[in-house]
Amino acid sequence: MPFVVDFLEGQGVVCLTLIGSITKNELETSRGEVSRALNDNTCRRLLIDMTGAEPQQSLTQDFQFTSELHRHFPAGTSIAIIIPAQETERMKFVKDVASNRGVKTGIFLDNKSALSWLIGD
Repeated sequence: MPFVVDFLEGQGVVCLTLIGSITKNELETSRGEVSRALNDNTCRRLLIDMTGAEPQQSLTQDFQFTSELHRHFPAGTSIAIIIPAQETERMKFVKDVASNRGVKTGIFLDNKSALSWLIGD
C-alpha cells in the first residue's frame, strides 16, 4: 500500500503518510483506515504528509473526494496537510473545498508548523 496510518499517541494525532503514486482507489482505502483510526482513538486531529506522494487525480476528482470528507470523519476533525511547495495552488483548492463543508483544514510546507497548528487547535 502506498500509505501508512499511525496514531501519534503522545500528541493525540492520527497521521496518514502518502507514498509514491496514489490512485483514487488507494485514497478511498486510506480514508477508511484513517476514519477507523480517528474513531478507535477518539481523536479529532489528522496530519496528512503528502511530501512523498505523487497524486494521480484530476481537480474534479480532488473536488469529489474532498467534498465527502465530512461524511467519513468524526465531526470536528481538523486536518493539517504537509505538501511539497509545487502543490500549493492545487492544495489551496482542496483546503477551500474542505472548509466550505465545515472541515477545518490547514496547508503547510513542514511538519513542525503543521503539528503546531493542529495541536494548538
